[in-house]
Amino acid sequence: MWRNPLKDFMQLLTRAPSLVVRQHSGTLLLALAIVLTSVVAGTLSDTRHTRLVETFGFDLDALQHLRFWAIPFSPFVQGDNGVGVEFWGLMALTIVALGLLNWRTTQLWTFTIFFGTHAISAVLAILLLLLIAKAGSSEAKALLHTPDTGVSACAYGSLAAAFVLFPGPSRAVLVAALSAWLVASFFYERLDVAITHTIAASVGAAVAFLKPWVPRESSRPIGLAPEGVRR
Repeated sequence: MWRNPLKDFMQLLTRAPSLVVRQHSGTLLLALAIVLTSVVAGTLSDTRHTRLVETFGFDLDALQHLRFWAIPFSPFVQGDNGVGVEFWGLMALTIVALGLLNWRTTQLWTFTIFFGTHAISAVLAILLLLLIAKAGSSEAKALLHTPDTGVSACAYGSLAAAFVLFPGPSRAVLVAALSAWLVASFFYERLDVAITHTIAASVGAAVAFLKPWVPRESSRPIGLAPEGVRR
């Protein structure tokens, strides 16, 4: 029976929004929450914004006093006050990273990678900065006491994971492009920011490469044959 392709396409267009909302509701809510809270925080006075950054930011003092509770909240407060072009660029990067990662894996693992890469990079960046400071860097020593907040580490960790999960030659191209961008960032970004982004991306890429959400062959009970194989 002949099917009208135009009619099928129109049906897909009408069903797509509800399908996306149904399948990716958690990711959409997370992206919306980050944008809304970041806009609200970005419109505060400099004094109130600085207080928020000091409360939820992570630095050497936060690590020494084990203020790990602040790490999950820091992506919702951006480090720089205001809602200019750079702010909206970061929001766009975050939405794209979340969307791509959720496209390549589940919502649960999207959330895990998004927040996990941020948490790990926040701690490891402080430890690395501490080593650099002990080696004699005055810049690293000052940055150890600069509270860091923002969603950028989450975005780079998620983007790296999504790129590793891409099929075919596109994976190598995307990972190479992101790697080049991160290396270049050491020449124009603040040292702690460049280090945090690189660690987050590395962790995200490593998790995606290992694919812990995919059952391993060894996890199959002894005596059972793989699907499609008859004994």
